[in-house]
Amino acid sequence: MNANVYALDAASGAVRAVTGVVGTVSAAKNREQETAMLRYADPRSPTDLYLAPVARLGRREAWVRLTRLNPWVDSLALGRYETVRWKAGDGATVEGILVYPVGWDRTRRYPLIVQLHGGPAAAYQNTFSGSHGTYTNVLAGKGYVVFQPNYRGSTGYGEGFQSAISGNYWPLAEEDILSGVDTLVARGLAAPDSLGMMGWSAGGHWSNWTLVTTDRFKAISSGAGVSNWISLYAQTDVQSTREYYLGGEATRSGPNKPWDNFDHWWAESPLRYIARARTPTLLHSGEKDERIPMAQNLELHMALKQRGVPTEFLVYPNQPHGLQLPRYQLVKMVAEVSWFERWIRGKAGFTWEELLATADRIAGKEAVSRQPSAVSGH
Repeated sequence: MNANVYALDAASGAVRAVTGVVGTVSAAKNREQETAMLRYADPRSPTDLYLAPVARLGRREAWVRLTRLNPWVDSLALGRYETVRWKAGDGATVEGILVYPVGWDRTRRYPLIVQLHGGPAAAYQNTFSGSHGTYTNVLAGKGYVVFQPNYRGSTGYGEGFQSAISGNYWPLAEEDILSGVDTLVARGLAAPDSLGMMGWSAGGHWSNWTLVTTDRFKAISSGAGVSNWISLYAQTDVQSTREYYLGGEATRSGPNKPWDNFDHWWAESPLRYIARARTPTLLHSGEKDERIPMAQNLELHMALKQRGVPTEFLVYPNQPHGLQLPRYQLVKMVAEVSWFERWIRGKAGFTWEELLATADRIAGKEAVSRQPSAVSGH
């Protein structure tokens, strides 16, 4: 959950921790200097730069702060972070981050938003949430509990944990995620009838899988997620990772292409089970995404419309796998929060006129004509 600085003895191979922060820190120096430049962030502090003598990196009081890039954050009410651990059904210990709503009252249950990281070889850490992909403090400020599970397939917990889903992509990670939700419900934090889920890329994959395997969630927001592994194989710019994760053998050189085991690849595709889908689902795609092309969401969106499941599909013009323009990042966040508010709490959402006017101010006059494309289905 944390990222710290370590020292390696080149002669003996011994490794020792130099820092022990609850947060993320990295260090850089050249050979001539005895002072290191540090980049540090934690859940309450956006990234800033510090200087410290190499010999005293482990002593926080020796750090000299060089920047205060976001001083306005000091005036905000932020959600409290907590590292949580739970047992999955097979006994494995799984870890994640829990963010409490601002003004948390221990006698109340709150709606819960599950955030799923991409990769899947990645992990959530104790750092500041300042991206359009997570924005935990915005959700905490609106009275949501936020849960970020580091499910199997995540980095930072050893090679076995990371590779456990190879060749059997869904079951272990899905169990990790849902058993974590169950833990928060059992603790009295989360309202079991007020659950939402969001994710991008691999996080979108698991959101789409959740859509067709359970109806316990009230709303889902899925970005750049797979619906059909077979059609994706020809559409994506990377085939090797699909073979590694989806092929029947947990190797990088086995007979793991779709035509080697067509039935297996189709059985792993969320689209195969679309008749089970009940959850209102908001979909997002970058128009120029080469990793998970928007055709995947077109397949899913059409199927949901035909099945009568509430759905909307936002396409972001000229955007790749990750949204780059602040304008579209804002649209994504506002549309997403409004989707949760609508389907979890029954509240009215935004108006496109107000949102696009704000987006135009952010983008500047030269970008006022650029708008996301919206496709709806009810």
